[in-house]
Amino acid sequence: MKRTVLFGTALVATVLGTYFASRWPELGTSLQRWKDRRDEAAAAPIIAQLNIHSDLLIRTRRASASTDPYVVSATLSAARRLLEGALRHDIPLVLDWFWPDAVHYSHIVLGRGALLAGDLPTAECRLAAAGSVSLHLSSGGPDMTLAHELLLRHRTVAVLAYLDACVGPSEHGATIASWKRVVEAGGIPEFGPVSRLDRMPNPSSHRTAYGGR
Repeated sequence: MKRTVLFGTALVATVLGTYFASRWPELGTSLQRWKDRRDEAAAAPIIAQLNIHSDLLIRTRRASASTDPYVVSATLSAARRLLEGALRHDIPLVLDWFWPDAVHYSHIVLGRGALLAGDLPTAECRLAAAGSVSLHLSSGGPDMTLAHELLLRHRTVAVLAYLDACVGPSEHGATIASWKRVVEAGGIPEFGPVSRLDRMPNPSSHRTAYGGR
C-alpha cells in the first residue's frame, strides 16, 4: 500500500513537474506582463504630469527668447503655471533635471512680461530669481534675453548681479565673465548662442517693440 502511494505521489510530481516546465516560459511571460501593466498603471499619473510640464517648459523656453511681444504676453499664464508646478515639486523627476529649467525660464518670461507692463523693479526681481538656479540648468547656459532688455534701459546693477550669479564654474563661465567686463565698462555685450540672442534685432527696433526709449 505504501509503495503504491509513494509511486502515485512520484508520478503526480513528475507529471506536474513536466507540465510546469513546459509552461514556464509562458507563465514567466504572463507574470512579466502583469508586472508591466501594474508598473504602467502606477507610472501613468507621473507621466501625465511630466508631459504637461514638459509642454509648458517648451512653450516657456521659446517665449523666453522671442522678439515678438505678443508671444511673450500670450505665454505668461503658461510660465506662471510652470513655475507654480515646479515650486510644488509636482513630479519626482523635477528634482533631477526639470526643476532648475522650469524656474529659470519661467522667471525670464515673467520678467519680460513685467517689462511689457513698464514694471522695471519686478523685472529686476525676476532676473535675480532666474539667476538663483542658473548654475544647475540642464543645457545651453543661462538665458540673457531679459538681461539684454534691462541693459537697454540702463539697469546695470541688476544685470551685473545676474552675471555674477551665472558665471560660476560652468562651461560658459569665461564667456559670461567677458560679458560682465563689457557691462562694467558701460557697454552692452554681443550676446551669442549661449543666450540664444544671436538673432536679436538691432537695439533700436528692439526698444520700439518693447516700448523702450
